[in-house]
Amino acid sequence: MNRYLHVGLVLLATSLVPSFVFAQESELDIEQQRLIKQRDEKLAKAFLKNGDWITDYDAAKKRATESGKLIFGYFTRSYAP
Repeated sequence: MNRYLHVGLVLLATSLVPSFVFAQESELDIEQQRLIKQRDEKLAKAFLKNGDWITDYDAAKKRATESGKLIFGYFTRSYAP
């Protein structure tokens, strides 16, 4: 293989790597923003605003201990990779 062709191919290949990395990061950022928007929309709904919900597990444990009541917990996640 011609030496200049080999050097050119190496330079081309190494110059493409950052573009793939940045493209992947921007896709992750877009997905993260989408999930944040969905979370904020859900938390703004009336059934969550009007209830005396606690979203902090440690705070819920503390209040349950103080009041002598049980914790009703619902655990979920928005995606499964």
